[in-house]
This record gives sequence, structure tokens and C-alpha cells, in this order.
Amino acid sequence: MAIGTYTELQTAVVNWLGRSDLSARIPEFIVLAEADLGRNLRKQVVREALTLDSVAVTLPAACAELRSVRFDTSTRKYPLYNTTAENLATLRRVGTGVPNYCAQADGVLLLDITPDTSYVAEIIYFEALVPLSAEAPTNATLTGSPDIYLFATLKEAELYLEHDERNPLWAQKYRQAMEDENNARERAELAAAPTVMRLPVVFG
Repeated sequence: MAIGTYTELQTAVVNWLGRSDLSARIPEFIVLAEADLGRNLRKQVVREALTLDSVAVTLPAACAELRSVRFDTSTRKYPLYNTTAENLATLRRVGTGVPNYCAQADGVLLLDITPDTSYVAEIIYFEALVPLSAEAPTNATLTGSPDIYLFATLKEAELYLEHDERNPLWAQKYRQAMEDENNARERAELAAAPTVMRLPVVFG
């Protein structure tokens, strides 16, 4: 069966455990698995279009850390310098114009000036792991690597299956899937490496 949603993952765990009496505990196992994934799984690099039409633009909910922002104007293609929110305050300009600097703060992309028109920018960021739930039935990690989710969850069930001879196999499968995915994400990260240096912080 496919494992692409929260419900399908729970069904798969029941099938692999062969223990329908643990169905009520499986959401807890998934939460514990996600805590492990959040600590050990390399964050995925994502490229996405973002419209800059205000001095403060809402970033994608999964944006954990912004790496770069760049866009085209009618006369040139260029990146924005990524700095801190505190430093950006000293670089603010009045009126409207073409932004030169940006900062990430509280899920928002802040610009040094209100754009004089709507610009479509390309942003590159590290994607946060969005926890699974009935309201968020899937995420990029489950879609791309369902084996990691499955074996991480089975591994967390070990406390309830102390004498199950499959426990070492699940842990081994999880470690291998984690290693393979981290290597793949590292290669993707190097391919998407931003070319913009961070602006030095201004003191005083």
C-alpha cells in the first residue's frame, strides 16, 4: 500500500507491527519519531517563487531558515543582501523603490524599502519538518521518504515490543534510510548554494 498520508502511515505501522491493540499508541510513536527526525534529519533545501509587493511579506510556513533572495527587474538581475532585522532597521529607506536588503523575522521577509511594483523573487530556504496531523496529513519528508517515517515510528514502538526480534532490524533500516536521505539532501544543498554574502552587522 502507499504511505503518503498520516492515516496511511498509521495503517502501515499497524500492519508492520501486527498489533492492532497498539493503534491508540501509534500517534504517540509518530510524535516521538518526528522529534528524532527534527534533530537528525538534514533540513531540505527548497526553491520557491515569492511575490514582493510590501515592505513585509509573509514567508512560506515551512521556511525554517532563509538562505537567499533574488529577482529580476527590467534592467538587471540581482540578489538581495540578507541581514538581521536589527541591522535592517538602520538601512530603511523612505518612499518606494527597488529593495536591496532583506531580513527574516517571525515568519516574515522584511525589506529595506516598499517595492515600487510587485516583483517575483526566487527564495531559497531550509524547510522545516511540518508535523503530521489530521489537519496536515502529509509533508515533504513523508512524500519523498516514507521509509524514514515508517522505520522511525517502528523504532519508537520498541518500548512496547521489548522482546520483538525485529527491533534491531527496524533500527538498522532507520539508520540506513536516514543516512541515504541526509546524503541526498547534502548534495541538493550544495547544488542550491546561494551566492550572496551576508551583510556585516552594524554596531553603534
